[in-house]
Amino acid sequence: MTHRFKIPTRVRLDQQKRPQAFTMGEAWVHVAEVIDRWILDTLWWSKDGRVCRHYFTIMTSWYGIYELYWQEGAWYLSGRLD
Repeated sequence: MTHRFKIPTRVRLDQQKRPQAFTMGEAWVHVAEVIDRWILDTLWWSKDGRVCRHYFTIMTSWYGIYELYWQEGAWYLSGRLD
C-alpha cells in the first residue's frame, strides 16, 4: 500500500546528485539506496503551467521505502510504501 502526501523536506545530495539523506521533522534520515528515479514532465501545453518533477524511490537504513521529488528548487516527501 502506498501512502501519499506532500511534505516539504530538506535533502542532501551525493556527487551524482542523488538523495543521500533527507529530513523527517527535525531528524536527518540516511538513504541506504536509490531504488528508482524518473522524471514526470506534463502539462507543457497548458496555459496554467508545466509540471516537471524529478522523482526518487529510496530505501532508508531501516528498510523503509519512501518517495521524494524535486520541483522548482524545492524537495518534497511524497509517499511511503508498505
